[in-house]
Formats: sequence, C-alpha cells, structure tokens
Amino acid sequence: MGSPLFRGVTSLLMVLSASVYAGIEAQGASVAECRDRYFLVSTDLNFTGNHFWFEIVDNGVHKLEANYAAECGYTLSTVNAKGFLILRVSYFACHVENKDDAEFTLHYQIVKLDESGKKSTHPSQISCKLDRDWKPREVVCEENYMEVSVRWNIFRFSESATEKDWDMVPSGDAKLSEWQLLIKRSDAKPILLTFEEARNQGYMVTSTAHRIVFRSPYNKTLAEIQMVDGIEVETINATVVFRQDWVLASIETIPACAINPGTFNGSHLGWTVPKIMSPLTQSPSKFEEKAILMGVDGHVVDRATMNSLNYRLDIFGSYVTVSVPLWAIGGVYESRAINNQYHRRYTIQFYLQHLWADDMFEETEHRSFRLVGTSYIPWVSFTVDQTKIEERNFTVYLGNVPHDVDLTAVNLNGEPLTVTEASKRGYPITHIPHSNGSHAYVIRVPIDDPIVLKMHLGEGVVQFFLEINYTLDIMPQGDPYYHPASVVAQHKDYFHPVLNGVCTEKGIIFRIDQKKLGYMWEVSIGDYALTPELAARHGYFLLNDSQSMTLEVPLFTPGYVYEDINLRQFSGTFEIVSRDTRTQKIAETIAKRCLFKTNELIVCTPDGVVTVVINRTRTLPTMDPWKTTLLDKACKPKESDDDRALFTFHVNTCGTRIMVNGNYLTYENEVVFNRPIIPAHQAVITRDPEFRLTVNCIYPVNYTARLYTDRTFLEELQVSGVGSITENRRYFDHGQMNVSNIHNGIVRGSKSEDLKTLKDIEEYNSAFPYVPVVGVTIAVLGTLLAALIKRKC
Repeated sequence: MGSPLFRGVTSLLMVLSASVYAGIEAQGASVAECRDRYFLVSTDLNFTGNHFWFEIVDNGVHKLEANYAAECGYTLSTVNAKGFLILRVSYFACHVENKDDAEFTLHYQIVKLDESGKKSTHPSQISCKLDRDWKPREVVCEENYMEVSVRWNIFRFSESATEKDWDMVPSGDAKLSEWQLLIKRSDAKPILLTFEEARNQGYMVTSTAHRIVFRSPYNKTLAEIQMVDGIEVETINATVVFRQDWVLASIETIPACAINPGTFNGSHLGWTVPKIMSPLTQSPSKFEEKAILMGVDGHVVDRATMNSLNYRLDIFGSYVTVSVPLWAIGGVYESRAINNQYHRRYTIQFYLQHLWADDMFEETEHRSFRLVGTSYIPWVSFTVDQTKIEERNFTVYLGNVPHDVDLTAVNLNGEPLTVTEASKRGYPITHIPHSNGSHAYVIRVPIDDPIVLKMHLGEGVVQFFLEINYTLDIMPQGDPYYHPASVVAQHKDYFHPVLNGVCTEKGIIFRIDQKKLGYMWEVSIGDYALTPELAARHGYFLLNDSQSMTLEVPLFTPGYVYEDINLRQFSGTFEIVSRDTRTQKIAETIAKRCLFKTNELIVCTPDGVVTVVINRTRTLPTMDPWKTTLLDKACKPKESDDDRALFTFHVNTCGTRIMVNGNYLTYENEVVFNRPIIPAHQAVITRDPEFRLTVNCIYPVNYTARLYTDRTFLEELQVSGVGSITENRRYFDHGQMNVSNIHNGIVRGSKSEDLKTLKDIEEYNSAFPYVPVVGVTIAVLGTLLAALIKRKC
C-alpha cells in the first residue's frame, strides 16, 4: 500500500463571518489564511509530493520538526476536507513578528525534493491583524501543545514572605533578579527556573508588549494528570514570579487541557470535556458561564448550520459534549484496500470554544482542538444480475461503489480487458452516479459472444456462464482491489452441429452445418480442435462461414486409417467429432469410410508391417513387375499385374536394414528388378536397366521403451511411421555406365522431407496412437550423383 491520502467528503457548507479572515495570501499550491488567534497554511500534497518540509524564516532558517514545532507553537495537522495538509501557527509562536500584540507576520517557505533529489524552495509570508481584543487569560489546547497567555499586569503581590504560597520561593535578591518560572508539583518540591532554563527543558516562556505566554508540549516531565469529574486533564502548575518594588509578584500561567480520546458508537463521533476545568478555577462557586461554542476544523458553527448538519452541542451537568454523525460534512476520510476490500476511516476535528469568568480572572477563553476518528470500516459493493435472456445480453449491475473509486478493468472469463478495451470489444460499461455520493456501473455482454462459456445440458438446453472480476482503484493513489461476480443463464433449443461426409476421388469432404450457437461446439480431429492453423499444417482445406463449415481432407494427409489394400483398391477412413467446448464431452462422431483406386503407395503400420505398391509405368525403360523382389530375393510380390506389384513384409524380414538418426529409426528395404544376362560369364551389351526402388519407414524413438535388439523389431510402436519410395537406376552399354538419354525418373520421397512430415504427424498421432499413416512425397532428383550414391554396387 502507498501512503494513504485523505480526501474530503465535501466542502463544509457553512457561512463564515467575514471577521474571521484578516487576509489571505497564496503562493503556488500553498494558501495562508488569518484565523482567530492563529495562522492557517494549507498545502496541496499533489504539489509537494511525498518529500517536503516547512521552514520558518526570521534572522535565520528553522526547519519545522516535530519536537521543535510543539515547543514553538506550530501544529502540522491532518489533511482537511479539500485534501490539503494543514499547518496552524499560534500568533505567539517562535519567529512570528509581533507588533504591539495586534499585528502579526509570519515568514515561511516550503522545501521539496523532486524524484531526482533536486531541492526547490518556495517562500511566502502572511500578515494578520487582530480582529478582536485579547481576553485577560486565553488557554489553547492544540493537538501537540498547551499554551496560555495572560495580560502581564494581572498579578498578585505578597507583602509577607511567610505566606504559605511563597514559602517555596528561595530567599535572596540574586534568585529573583529577573523574571523566573516557578513550577509547583504535588509530589515533589517546586522548581524555580529562569526563562532560559525553562527553554532548555522544552518549555517556552515569553513576554510581549502586553502579555506573558507559557507553552508546553504534552507529556513533559513536569506535567501532571488530574481527574476532573472522571476525565483526564493534563496541567502544569506554572507561575511567573518577579520582584516589583521589593515586593514579590506572581502571574499565574497554568494551562489545563482534557486529553481523553473521542468516542465512536457506530453512528456518531463525539468528545466530552469537563464544564469547569478545576485547575483553572479556584472557586467553582464563583464560576460564571458566558458562552460555549462548537466548531469543526477551527471554525465556529452557528446554530442554524449545526441543525442543518446534525451537529450537536450538549451540556449535561458538569460535562460538555460535542458530536456529529458518521460521514458528516466537515470531516475527512482515508480510503485504502485491506485484504482485497475497500475500507474507509472517518476523521473530524472538533473545535470547542469556552468563555467564562471566575474569582481569579475577569474572563478566560479556553479553546480546544481534538481530532476524533474511527477505525477502518469496510465498505461493501454488490452486484445484481439484471440479465433478460430474451434480450440476448448478460446485464450485470455493480452498485454501492464509493465516489473515490474508479472501475479501471474487467476480467471476463479469464480474459483481462480495460474499460476502453471492453467497450471496443462490444461489452459496453455504463457509469451511473447517485445522489448520496456513491456510484454504479452496468456491463453488458452478448450471450452469443465467444467470450461467454456455454455448456450443453442435453435436450437442446444450453447454460451460459460469465465470470467477472472487476478491478477497482482507490483514487488518487491508485490503490487497487477486486470484486468478483458470477452470473449464469439458461436457454433452450440449441443443438450440436450436424456432420456429413462425402467421398471423392482425391479424398473426403466433410460439411458441418452450424446451428444456433454452433460455436459452443468444437469440431475436432482426435483431441485437437479443427482450426485454420491445424488445417494448414496438415494439408487440409477449410472453408468457414456463419452457417456452415467445409473441410476437404486429401488422401494421404494425417488422420486416415488404411485397410484392405490390394492392387485394385483400398479403404481409407477419416474421423471427426464435435465436442462441448466446456466439458470436452463428445456430442457426435462421424467416421467416413471410402474406397480409393490403388496406384502407388506405402503404408508403415505401428506393428512394423510395411505395405508397398509400385508402378512400372513410372519407370523408363519399363520392367516386369513379376520379376521384382525385395533385398531378400525370396520376398516376392504378394500380388502383381502387368504394371504394378504389391509387397507386404515385416521390418524384421526380407533383408530390411535399420538406421538410427537422432530421435528416429529408419527401416529400409529395396524393390529390385534384376535384368537377365546370358551368358553370365561373357560381357553382353543390353539396354535393360538395373532397377531399384528404395523403401523407407521412419519411426520416432520416443514412442517405445524397447525398440530393437540385434536389429530386431521387438515391440509394437505406439505410432505409425512415415514412408517414402525413392528410385535408383543405372544403364550399361559395353559394360560401362550409359549416361546418354538420362531421365531422372520419379523420386517418391526424400529423408529431409520425410522427417519434417513425421514431426507434423507425431503431434496428430499422439491422439491416435494406433492409426497407420501413409507417407507419399513426389519430387525430382536434382543430379545423377544422388542416384549414384543410392546405388548398391
């Protein structure tokens, strides 16, 4: 969490008397005002940033730190309702220019550091004239110090040194050669301090043109806590003593402040103080009440404003209580996210002004500032599902959103979107303000949109799901928290796509009719969704529109199952399925089986059986298919006609060779046509070719635990292999190789192409581990050298 920033509920709606302000001075983001008995400096935190401080300027520069501020009459208070940091400065504070206790001038400056550490200084000053005369005694109870000022000509004389009140004053002229501070304590001997000694201990005693001022921070060692009508009151029994015409004189400068905390009962915040502050009044019977006024943030509030804002000032017996409702105007609050929930803490600064007379002073004005706040209170937003299925939209209302919170993003079924992105995608978000300061958002998502999850429940019933996770940011600090919501709707009359297949000479064509909400169904080949990328990778042709989808699957592309192979025909079967996109449950399966004419092919099955059909019409010159064999001449065609021969053999037989190439095993054999030479011991000139077709089946190593031992195929592989047929021929004339009338012939495969094809098919075969795959690749030999390398001498 970042440093919490305070924001006001609203501006205080009250009419201030013009006499409150003696003047206002503004400098950039700092505003200085003349208040009753003090300066008020408001500073915009957006201007200062997090690294700044105040300095007071007179003949020197004084950095305003906490202890120094309390001793010298400066209070750096909380943030006010406008979001400004407040600095209150007593007119009798250190370094304030005082002209006859009637006009006061403060020179100050704000020093801030930017992100690079560069320091900038912003000086300012303000002058204020006293708007009403000082009372004979005035006591101020600030947040961090107590201050009392007394008209200095109000003092008592002692004509006899034997009087009890003066027994504690040391005798001798030297001890009272100047004004000194006498502090009495109930549990110890009194202490007599010079003004300088008092200052060194954190107490400030000054004399002005007409007044004596005594100031002390709270919790000093010489302070005492008294219980006044059950309420804790902090006081210091301080008296200024001096000699006046050889007679001892004293000026009583006792401050007394209630230090009890405020209260919160769940609906109201309040603060209670004693009506008669006994440390300041010797004879309660002679106490005369003159006025008790309440205020907020240093402003006295008139009765009409109090009634309109539900402020209360109650006097019960010996107590005075001020209270306001929770979230009342004039307070401030701090917002932050705690445990992924919005929390708010409300704070208000009570101001209590009390005027009375007693037997000691003609009038005493007692002013108190007390900050009262709540702990963090959770604020709960809520969602309402306003969906009407016939409108084809999910409509979700997010309500009771605090006014300092912005919706910045939504996550819809796992897809994150900013508010702007959501609107562009067709999910509009509407902002709805409310009169109580909160606001709401409404998001609409079409149920037909692909982002909505669907589940087919059977009998045409579809259930729609939308999981929403709102991202809410507390402003201005951008503190995020998240609000989840889940909505579900059902509708009838939705059925899965209808699958149809048609056989052609070159493959199978499937047509998939897209019914309403067809996209809630996933058409798959095996375990893989049929996408344009999958189709392009495997050589399928896919056409798609809103009504239907056409898939053309050419013969010999991945996915076929080949059976019943002979010289006339063979069967090829291709299967596609439709699945529920959410559950992956199969809704319909179609396995289309078609008969195809046999021309030339190779099949490498998972159990190591190779089926090869060769065609002599592709060779120049032609040869007799009946006379072809494999490397093992005992392995002859299973079937043959005038043009073609069909061989079926296991990779462990017929002289098959095995080679390891990285992660692949290659089983290789040859279809050989041996020309007759008569007589065998004589050189004979013949135009018959020595004809060889290399037959390869390549299997991946990763799909079996035990592949071979002593070149023997031991176990069934889990996938079929990729096959290729490559022709190798030589022509002889007078015993020499004939290079005239060169014809490159037909090359029906190459190893580099075979490995690439195998890698593509491996992914598919992982879903169909026992489906045989045909690999036939037609290319052209580049040079005669390639044929020579393949030749077996």
